[in-house]
Amino acid sequence: MFEINGTSWILCPNAAVRQYRGYRSDAGSIETYSKPYLTMNIQNILFRKTKNRIRGYFRGKASRDELLTLEGAFMDIDHLYRNQYRFSGVPAVLHSLRVGTLLCDLGADFRAVIAGLLHDTLEDTDLTSRELRQGYGNWMADISTSLKKSHNHHQTHQKLMQAGHRDVRSLVIKFCDRLDNMREIQWLAPHKRRRISRESREFYLPLASKIGIPTDLRDEMKSLTSRFI
Repeated sequence: MFEINGTSWILCPNAAVRQYRGYRSDAGSIETYSKPYLTMNIQNILFRKTKNRIRGYFRGKASRDELLTLEGAFMDIDHLYRNQYRFSGVPAVLHSLRVGTLLCDLGADFRAVIAGLLHDTLEDTDLTSRELRQGYGNWMADISTSLKKSHNHHQTHQKLMQAGHRDVRSLVIKFCDRLDNMREIQWLAPHKRRRISRESREFYLPLASKIGIPTDLRDEMKSLTSRFI
């Protein structure tokens, strides 16, 4: 069995472990590793279930053009993240979809959810800022650029806070990104767990309380960080 956020799935029979070429979520680089993997059928069920949660959130309140944009974003991330897997062994695109559902749970508006779906594309795929700007507009490209890592944590945090002063939605998206990453942090090397957990406790948790993140999500992140510091 393979567990994702409390839900157990059956592994593909006869091959519980496979070599994957995936990206390192903390550095954006590529490396091959062995992890349990999901059958294509289970992957499709997860994709459909997660996408339908987002579709359901906008049903009745999004315009036709917005719904078309949403479907376009689904298609874009499916294409951009093809053959990429996280250290947990799940397809990389699931992270983007889960960030989108977290934003829906927080009551985010349409543009914020689309930005959540696209938040890692400039860092982890071949998509360029120009292409993102052409496809989704200046606001989306600017938000995605603000979420991209800089050379060190200080610069990354500084850039993020500057973006947050312009639009607090960038901070909400980044919190959702970090929380979903923390939910899979056990797959990283011990020193990376400690570093990311410490950063989450010292930067993201204080930030979360200031931007109105609900207590249950803040408590979850605090609990996750406590496991690895």
